Amino acid sequence: MEDSGVGIVDQRFQHTDALPRFQTASGAIVAINAPGYDLSQPWFHSFHVKVEAPYGASAPSVRNRAFQVAPVGTVDTFVEYDLRGKIVEELSALGGRLLIARNHEGRGIAAWRGRWHEVYIWLNEPGFTAREVLDQYDRLAFADSPLGVRVRTSQSPKETIYREEVGKSVPNVAHLTIVDGGQALELLPKWSGAKVRSGEVWQKQAPASDGGLRKLFVHASSSAVTVLDDIDPSDPDSKRLGFLDGLVSLTWTRS
Repeated sequence: MEDSGVGIVDQRFQHTDALPRFQTASGAIVAINAPGYDLSQPWFHSFHVKVEAPYGASAPSVRNRAFQVAPVGTVDTFVEYDLRGKIVEELSALGGRLLIARNHEGRGIAAWRGRWHEVYIWLNEPGFTAREVLDQYDRLAFADSPLGVRVRTSQSPKETIYREEVGKSVPNVAHLTIVDGGQALELLPKWSGAKVRSGEVWQKQAPASDGGLRKLFVHASSSAVTVLDDIDPSDPDSKRLGFLDGLVSLTWTRS
């Protein structure tokens, strides 16, 4: 089936204002309102699909699948610079194109490519086949749009989208990792955070790549929890704190 070039998006979210928004696989809408900050960087997204009640014929490899979503063209960069391989197959599938790439070690990456976004998986087991790749995308339906990719899962067996995360970089400020507030209570301390107009803020420590510790800021609104990681470790905390002080809203609206 060829790509129709038109995604299906809930009409409630067809806004014409400039407020940056992103639609997750489950249909949730993530929105940021931070006047004066560059919010033009692309959105990235990860999600899992699990079979609620596995049956005998369902292979273990497709009972819990992990996917990532990125703008069209991202996978080409991964193939060239990270995988150091090449695209070996391209098929029409699910209203778009299914790309399969591998390197000389047999590792690979596969991506469903729509008009605006790609839904991809890393294939780390050497010797994978095209049939095994197709199985990873089996029973899924994709509706691509400028807002994101809405994913429809199977009802028989029943499958659920979970563990959704959304990523976005704010230049010269921070990298944001955003999750559904109702699913991320473990990220929040038990004590109250510093009050800002969009919610509360906490400071946390996390392991750094050099073996030391790095400082994170955690922001909670009424519907979303966001971790702000530095882009440049040498940047002062004031950059992230200034962003949090100016943040009007950061929301996760379930479909």
